[in-house]
Amino acid sequence: MKRKIKVMLTKCAMISMMLMLAGCTGKTQGGENTAEADNTAETEADNTKEQQTDEQLAMDNQNEEADIDNQTSEETEKEESDREDPNNWSETAKESLVALQQDLKTDQVILGVFFLGWEGEYSESTKENVLQGAGEFYYEYEFMRELEQCPYIEQPGEEVYLLIPACEDDEISVFEQVWGDNTDDGMPERGKLLYEGKPGEVILVRGNESDIVSNLEISVTGNHEEMIYHPSLSLENGRLDASNPDILDLTCYEEEGAELE
Repeated sequence: MKRKIKVMLTKCAMISMMLMLAGCTGKTQGGENTAEADNTAETEADNTKEQQTDEQLAMDNQNEEADIDNQTSEETEKEESDREDPNNWSETAKESLVALQQDLKTDQVILGVFFLGWEGEYSESTKENVLQGAGEFYYEYEFMRELEQCPYIEQPGEEVYLLIPACEDDEISVFEQVWGDNTDDGMPERGKLLYEGKPGEVILVRGNESDIVSNLEISVTGNHEEMIYHPSLSLENGRLDASNPDILDLTCYEEEGAELE
């Protein structure tokens, strides 16, 4: 009898132990599942935050780029509006000049040149006569009536030229051209600087006491290589020597005057 009771107690103890182990196992699995779920939730939350952060950064970058573009555009517009007109043209004169410069660009030249005539003792003409005559003769160009706004650079000689840069950013500088004492062939060379123009400035020059060699050297600089030009008249026909492919002769000669009527 005692042995039966002992066996029963032993079985009960084993059953209890098995139940306890089962409970522990269940708790462990449940805890692991809970921990795994928590980790998954945390990972998803981190991914969501990361995605939101990336999207926010992208939006911030877009806004920053837009602000920079707007600022650059505003600065460019301000620079253009604040850019000083070196010749102080009237509005209508400026418009006619811009239209002519566009034609020069279309012709792919760097400099437009008008020969305006002679001014001096031998020609018995004054600067005022030359400029007034140009304004009357080239009446279709409004700026021609305001040539007194242009710098007037003088060298010995009587030939008067009007120089117009095709690009509003190009600068015209005027040098004297002298006989080259320091060159082997004795050819003319660049002398001292007479005038350094502003971007887009239209200028007048007078010179050339010799019919053979110009005493003027014109330098045009900008978004291109320096262009050198020596204004002079051809000995063959008395017209502007336009052998330089970077310049365009804009002169209307007397025999062509009827075309302006």
